[in-house]
Amino acid sequence: MHLIPKYDFNISFLDEADNEEYPEDLVIDIFDVIINSKLGIYIKFIPEINGIDEKWPFDFYYDHSTVQDLRKLFLLESKYVVTPSNKWKGETKILSKEFVAKCFQIEDIENMQDVIIFFISTEEFELYKNEKEKISVYNLDGDDKLSRGSVENLEKDYKLPKFLKNRIINSPYLSDQDLSFLKRKRDENGNIIPMED
Repeated sequence: MHLIPKYDFNISFLDEADNEEYPEDLVIDIFDVIINSKLGIYIKFIPEINGIDEKWPFDFYYDHSTVQDLRKLFLLESKYVVTPSNKWKGETKILSKEFVAKCFQIEDIENMQDVIIFFISTEEFELYKNEKEKISVYNLDGDDKLSRGSVENLEKDYKLPKFLKNRIINSPYLSDQDLSFLKRKRDENGNIIPMED
């Protein structure tokens, strides 16, 4: 059984459209949840990608003018992704750094990384997207909101913080370095436990 430590974390949000690199109508509803924004563990939420659950790994032919190809691009450029698939909801899949390098036609894979994809249902994605809009009104990066219990308080009214804890932080997929940013580590049995101060 994987334990969920009591140690709290803060979250904030980044809209992909905010970077002004792409037309807003092509990146609508794509957003990042940033866990522990001081150090930056980015979880990219990407709306449904057509055909992603028909073939694995999927084909990638990049055309920056289409919504679907941009979604695939953002997925391949990320480390942790949440995206809907009613076929694979609840599953976690990994795209190897070798596959990512092949998609971008990069021979040197030393600086590449695997992409961890957490699949959820379309209903869950809509719920988290709507909750993100509501939670965004809080100044989660302000010093007064970084106290222990800020996410714990949000959990009373929202399901997104619980999802982040239970499905991502408490998963076997978060890297040891990212766990350390959250003052967590794995014990000899693979359980996630708090680091000692």
